[in-house]
Amino acid sequence: MDKKKTSSRSEKNTTVKPTSKSSSLRQATANFHECITTTEQSLPLSTSNQAARYARSQRIPSIPMRMDIAQNFFLIWLDSSIDKSNQDCQRFLTTLNHFVNTIKTYTDLNECVEFITASTHENIFMITSGTLGSQCVPFIHHMAQIDSIYILCGNKSKHDQWAKDWQKIKGVFTDIRSLCGVLQQDIHLCDRDSTPIAITNAQNPDQLDPTFMYTTLFKEAVLDIHYDANEIPKLTEICRKLYTDNKKELDIINEFEHKYTAETSIRWYTRECFVYHILNQALRTFDATTMLVMGVFIRHLHLHLQRLHSQQKHLFPEKFQLYRGQALLTNTFHQLQASSGGLFSFNSFLSTSQDRAVSYRFAAAATRKSDHVGVLFQITIDPKCSSTPFALIDKQGYFGEREKEILFSMNSIFRIGQSYQIHKELQLFEVELVLTQNNDPKLAHLTKHIRDKISRSTGWHTLGALFLQTGDFHQAEALYRTLLMNVEEDDFNEIAFLNHQLGRVYSDMGEYSKALEYYEKDLEISKQSLPPTHSDLATSYSNIGGVYSDMGEYSKALEYYEKAHKIYAQSLPPTHPDLATSYGNIGRVYSHMGEYSKALEYYEKAHKIYAQSLPPTHPDLATSYSNIGRVYSHMGEYSKALEYYEKAHKIYAQSLPPTHPDLATSYSNIGRVYSHMGEYSKALEYYEKAHKIYAQSLPPTHPDLATSYNNIGRVYSHMGEYLKALEHYEKAHKIYAQSLPPTHPDLATSYGNIGGVYSHMGEYSKALEYYEKAHKIYAQSLPPTHPSLATSYGNIGRVYSHMGEYSKALEYHEKGHKMYEQSLPPTHPSLATSYNNIGGVYSHIGEYSKALEYCEKAEKICVQSLPQTHPAFSSVYSCLGRIYRYLRDYSKALMFFEKTLEMDRNIFSERHPFMGITYANVGDVHRLSGDIKSGLGFLEKARDIQENVTCDPVSIAWTYEYLGGTYLAMKEYTRALEFYGKALEIREKCLRATHPYIADAQHHLAEVYKEMKEYNAAYEHAERAVQIAQEKLPATHPYLLEYRKNATDIEQKL
Repeated sequence: MDKKKTSSRSEKNTTVKPTSKSSSLRQATANFHECITTTEQSLPLSTSNQAARYARSQRIPSIPMRMDIAQNFFLIWLDSSIDKSNQDCQRFLTTLNHFVNTIKTYTDLNECVEFITASTHENIFMITSGTLGSQCVPFIHHMAQIDSIYILCGNKSKHDQWAKDWQKIKGVFTDIRSLCGVLQQDIHLCDRDSTPIAITNAQNPDQLDPTFMYTTLFKEAVLDIHYDANEIPKLTEICRKLYTDNKKELDIINEFEHKYTAETSIRWYTRECFVYHILNQALRTFDATTMLVMGVFIRHLHLHLQRLHSQQKHLFPEKFQLYRGQALLTNTFHQLQASSGGLFSFNSFLSTSQDRAVSYRFAAAATRKSDHVGVLFQITIDPKCSSTPFALIDKQGYFGEREKEILFSMNSIFRIGQSYQIHKELQLFEVELVLTQNNDPKLAHLTKHIRDKISRSTGWHTLGALFLQTGDFHQAEALYRTLLMNVEEDDFNEIAFLNHQLGRVYSDMGEYSKALEYYEKDLEISKQSLPPTHSDLATSYSNIGGVYSDMGEYSKALEYYEKAHKIYAQSLPPTHPDLATSYGNIGRVYSHMGEYSKALEYYEKAHKIYAQSLPPTHPDLATSYSNIGRVYSHMGEYSKALEYYEKAHKIYAQSLPPTHPDLATSYSNIGRVYSHMGEYSKALEYYEKAHKIYAQSLPPTHPDLATSYNNIGRVYSHMGEYLKALEHYEKAHKIYAQSLPPTHPDLATSYGNIGGVYSHMGEYSKALEYYEKAHKIYAQSLPPTHPSLATSYGNIGRVYSHMGEYSKALEYHEKGHKMYEQSLPPTHPSLATSYNNIGGVYSHIGEYSKALEYCEKAEKICVQSLPQTHPAFSSVYSCLGRIYRYLRDYSKALMFFEKTLEMDRNIFSERHPFMGITYANVGDVHRLSGDIKSGLGFLEKARDIQENVTCDPVSIAWTYEYLGGTYLAMKEYTRALEFYGKALEIREKCLRATHPYIADAQHHLAEVYKEMKEYNAAYEHAERAVQIAQEKLPATHPYLLEYRKNATDIEQKL
């Protein structure tokens, strides 16, 4: 039996790699003195050329927006009689377009229900005819995405009867005007209720959601940008594209373009037109592209509120009450109730009223919504405790004094008080809130840390760094490309910087050829403006080396890293941290090449410098410990790896905020070592600690969050809990699909992980499907000799081997092996794995001498490159044991299987599926050697494990077959038939009809029936064994020869 161990590229690399150009390039180009640190925005604009350059640097990038950002709902019209060429139909659509931007029409019921079922829209409003409504409502009413349903028909009394049973049906209408009136009110409430909020966890009452931090940082960056008069026409041009069919909104956009000024920003926001819809939807979904486009308006609105707050603050009493009424989802409200004493934040601008009655009406109206409760917030304001500006806007707001409105700027924070029901019959509650400051020291520390990390010379540059930090690579790409298009031709400093940043973006996106293109442009510009030993040139060389390393072109990576190192050595003091980083980069390449002793040498050189030049709690020193730990992990020296990872973790815990992503990476590193050691409960504990931090500190679609799901999935896979593994791998895949380009290698790795689980579960056709998806991406995104592409060939080859397609398996394994030989040193452990895989296939096709040759090559590499305790030896010993069993050299087979068992006991828990496989192999060889009692003992251990944990069903089938053979030897034929029958049943269910394993089971059943002298049954099974085996096995295969001989012997007895 084979042990299936799949490799993955989902580990997070923690090597420090320079990715941002230092300010010295700017100074060298401008010939400033070293002590000058003035930023671009504060430079004196003494000439028109400088002024033009400054203005160009501030221009809003032309980044395309999502078309669904114009509204936070979706309107569907279902009616079999819809005919868009009909004038009545056109008039109805025109009427709807006055307040609805996008309408999807359906005449077919099934198509409509299919769309709703698959929809990711949170709020769907639906207009349907009476007849189709009566058919579809029972299927869709329970769906969370359905907000409200409206019946438009010609016979109200006919449809009133059934419609009253469904809460989401807001009415049965016979005229368009009354329907549109109700629909418009409901949409208005939907807009109001969609204000983005965040509630703290009850166990951590001062801990705010990370979205609060990112919107805060975004606001700071936007406030740092000085927009010119051209930005409003650009904004309106973009908005017109969003509202192409909406005449009413287009008229408002035209009015906005001609009449808008910064002093009217409050009036336009409170008008609740396109500005209000787009901005709130962008903030609710943290759509960075749209937030960027709306940046000029956000800046104007915030500054206007800030000015008014300054003018009004002396007018406010020491404490006073405000109110806000809205709907909350029932589960969100329960979370709010359970978080009394915690924090509640609004991540957008917040509208409140001094008039309780106005807000009460909004709250009461919300009780009509299914799955919602109406909430009246009673907000206590102490002006001294607020860090968010607010102002009374009676004179500035669109509705004047009618609503007595006080508007808060973004990111207002409140302390949650008591909640109580205020209506006997309705789900209507009052909740006390108290305006407060950000009391979350952890988030404040993390915000400062990230603020310092992303801070740049201009607001646009800071925004680009923020997009990279949040994993919004497409937004970063669009921003930097637009800035590059607008830069002055002679601003070499800026051109180099933007090319460098685009190189980083494409590197993070896995588009390595593009990354190289931009990094090389940066290098060429830098060469022209800097002396040859300038440290910024070394940074450029390092970045190019990093891309080549990611591409698997390790010799080129080494070449560029050594160029960088030469410059660092010439231009920096011998204890400079950048020199240590350079040693670390070279060490990382040697680690990838499997030259672990060299990798260790360079990492230790780096560490020595860090220890001399940095304080003992500096995060870079922790990273250095982590790098050394990773090499020991690759070498299989897990206790040493753990020692170094724990040293690193201690420093991270002392120097970083408790929710910093690097601390999560540290937990992941420790978890990975425990996983390698087979201590899966501990591995899971550390991976879940990491995941908790990632979930608190990163946006929900950040790739690092996907990596975390992958890590947890891998542990569940090792534990044999394949359904849980699949669940986590699919969560990871969903994030990768949302955040990465479709050809990113991490997306391929994700497909490979899912394929690996299906392979473990014996679902080989599904495994093949996912492995081929992975391979297609690798082939598109990586060089033709990249090790990951070779691994991908190996994965496909392994599945074909499991499926009994041995010629195909050999073809794929040999393709992969050829790539390994081209890209890796001759003693790299991956070559040992490849030799082992090829040896396994040769053993399946009966070429045992070749099988032995390849497995011994694998063992030789392991001996040369790995410590004797490394798990790779277990796979090699298992393969050698199988070959000697095929050769009937049972003493050697037992020796190797016992070596495997000894190693597995040191790696895996006793109930691990792999332990079941090894016990079964040891038991089978004991049986074949004539030691029936010992054999049965080991086989029962195997059976006990495999029948009580989730594992590969084909592995269980082998155990059943070996038990069948044992009972046959004991002449207990009924039990022999029972177990051989179970083996056949599993194989017929999991494998193709022509798989050699099915032939093997048929052959053994024939042997039992022959011993029982039931020759007709014996011959039937023997003939079937021959028929199947000759489909897949060579004519000279020992098994096929044995099956034919058995069939002939039985035939003679008939």
